[in-house]
Amino acid sequence: MKTETAKRLEDEYPYFWQHNLVDMPDAWVSALIDLWSRLDALNSLHPARDRPLIWVGLKYLVYPGGVIAFAAPAITSKKWTQEHALTLIYALDEFSERVRETCEECGCRAGFLHKARLGLGIKDRILCEDCGLKWSEAGDDA
Repeated sequence: MKTETAKRLEDEYPYFWQHNLVDMPDAWVSALIDLWSRLDALNSLHPARDRPLIWVGLKYLVYPGGVIAFAAPAITSKKWTQEHALTLIYALDEFSERVRETCEECGCRAGFLHKARLGLGIKDRILCEDCGLKWSEAGDDA
């Protein structure tokens, strides 16, 4: 992720930002922002607050070819409703789906998993057909 993008996200979403997200491709940032916006919407289900209530704690696993968001309640479950839980589940599901379908390089929604041998290892990436061809042709230089 570009440094300026990381800084902007950290400033705008301090409750959800974690430093390991800098390893995520810029092409997935819009999916991340949409996830955070949906989680911010949980506050509208509890409008009596004069400041945001952080309903979930997030952890991210960023790896070659993907990122996974894990969530757990950040407040007592007695305040959670079925609507809160479903909002969280749907937000995480949408984020996962968008990451799996979005090309890491160009951001188009036609991505699929590419595996290529680089040196002694294999590196996974989510790329569209055009970017996948460019990446495969680049070989060890990718």
